[in-house]
Amino acid sequence: MEAVKNHSQNVAPEFSEKGMMASRIPCQRASAGAARYEVWRLANRARQCLVCLWCIWYGAVRSFRGHIQIQSARDFPGVNIGPASRLLPSGGYGPDERTIARSEYMQRLKAIHPWVGIVDLRIFLMGFDAGEQWAFRMGSEAGKLVEDT
Repeated sequence: MEAVKNHSQNVAPEFSEKGMMASRIPCQRASAGAARYEVWRLANRARQCLVCLWCIWYGAVRSFRGHIQIQSARDFPGVNIGPASRLLPSGGYGPDERTIARSEYMQRLKAIHPWVGIVDLRIFLMGFDAGEQWAFRMGSEAGKLVEDT
């Protein structure tokens, strides 16, 4: 009966956390224009989400295709991390620190992400090379910047 009374008076009950009626607030009827705008806004948001989802899947499929092409190639199916040794100033041969560092960080990456494949390791080493080049260009400033972070 009270629900009928509230409906006829254009008043909706508001409930507290315990489920009891706390107070009555007037219902606000949306105009037809506001309702159309709300539908348009929700449809636009859904379209944006679908476009974003499509872009994510498109990128994933392209990446997958690239992974398969590289892993199916007839080339060496591995990663070149550099020479095992280098010529020392004394005339002898010793381990190459650069190769050791690359190998160590690849092992760390594999420990963190066991699913890493050859393509991922190649990309990782490209970043490693870019970091080396940056540090070489920056000279002594690179060490100072790294220590600050």
